[in-house]
Amino acid sequence: MKNLIFIFLLLGVVLPESELLRSKYLTEDMIQDIERLNQYNKKAKLIFNKYEKAKFYQIVAYTYYLKYQQLTEELNSLERQYSAQQVCVLSCLFNLHPFVCFTRSVHSNSK
Repeated sequence: MKNLIFIFLLLGVVLPESELLRSKYLTEDMIQDIERLNQYNKKAKLIFNKYEKAKFYQIVAYTYYLKYQQLTEELNSLERQYSAQQVCVLSCLFNLHPFVCFTRSVHSNSK
């Protein structure tokens, strides 16, 4: 029993997470194209091994999670850019500080 636990721990250290969450049924084009990923049920019907099917569903869910994170980060970035531009426009319209626009645009472009 101890040897079996040691082997699982060793595999966890040796194999990266992406190797553990890999399915031969999930192709690279499915990962890259969300439309193809949305058709995962068609692919799952071709998998008869319960372990492979569970593994396939797990990696599909993980792929959706990664795509969601990417979209959230992109949305946050766009929101920060929009907020900086709004401050710049308002300060220029009301002549609050003439250099606010310049300094805001320099700082937002450096990120």
